[in-house]
Amino acid sequence: MSSQNEFASIDFLKWQDIFEQEKPFMLFLDIPKDSPDQRVTNVDFVDHEVAIQDVRGQESSLDLDTNGFKVAYIDRTSISDDPDRVETHYLPVLEKMLQAEIRGADRIIFFDWRQHDLNDHKAHMKPARAAHVGIDFPYQSPAGALNRLKDYFDTEAAKRALRNRFRIINIWRPVGHIVYDWPLAICDARSVPPEGLVEVDQVRPGRVGHSMFLQYSQGLRWSYLHHQEPHEVWLFKQFDSAESIEARCSPERASIEVRAMIITDPDAM
Repeated sequence: MSSQNEFASIDFLKWQDIFEQEKPFMLFLDIPKDSPDQRVTNVDFVDHEVAIQDVRGQESSLDLDTNGFKVAYIDRTSISDDPDRVETHYLPVLEKMLQAEIRGADRIIFFDWRQHDLNDHKAHMKPARAAHVGIDFPYQSPAGALNRLKDYFDTEAAKRALRNRFRIINIWRPVGHIVYDWPLAICDARSVPPEGLVEVDQVRPGRVGHSMFLQYSQGLRWSYLHHQEPHEVWLFKQFDSAESIEARCSPERASIEVRAMIITDPDAM
């Protein structure tokens, strides 16, 4: 068992009474100067120091449907970190890996990928300090996930996918080097209380995205992978339509990051 357990400060959403009358929101647009309400957000965060357990040496004990996350592996020789080769070379490698790692992965659709660079000070997407399920995407709430499904299928096909099983899985790994700083921390879904996740509207010009932010509670259990290597891949859930499954999503603290829809439909094979 690993002894590389750490303590780190993570930001958690602070509950406010105003949320009883007004939905939490963040605005990423210019507010008219004559508007009586000049608030860009009604959300606040509070940081807590939490224990984060290293799962190095215990990877085989993790399960997507139980913990909400697991560690998988890709062939070192198949790794391509060239952004121009992601769709032609990297995604096919991930598709093969997902089919081997996830039960019922009858159909896989990659709908989003992005590469983060901590050394690029101009990069828009930096590691997130706040505990969340996805940031600023229109599919990171349950309703948003279903809307994402409808973006790719007609009504009948979407209904059929929901009659079976529909999942959104995030695939995360470092690019080019071992992770020595800012490792990804993921919360065990079983430790998240039902009221722990709060949906927040994120409003930009022309669209409204939704994120689920986590409130702090003492029972939260966090994990990370010490010195994660580029061939070691985190798989974690952002949505699962199967109501009987214990882990339907797994909050993260946020490399190359890919999101895939996993549809269980034996007739699609």
